[in-house]
Amino acid sequence: MKTMTMQDAFDKAIVNKENLNADGSINWNFVDADVYMDANGDNIENYQDKFETMASELSGVYSEFAEEGLLQ
Repeated sequence: MKTMTMQDAFDKAIVNKENLNADGSINWNFVDADVYMDANGDNIENYQDKFETMASELSGVYSEFAEEGLLQ
């Protein structure tokens, strides 16, 4: 199976219904896991920084990361 780019994996994960909470918000832990697996996160330098940057580009997402403890 071909590894996706990180952006392709992210775009796929944020619309995956399995990655949404009951209220329709994004479950960032699930998105992170999917992106890491689909894009082979082990081989991406500064994976977490890149993931956080991608997420922050979505409106209002940065504060959700902080609330969920994903930003350190």
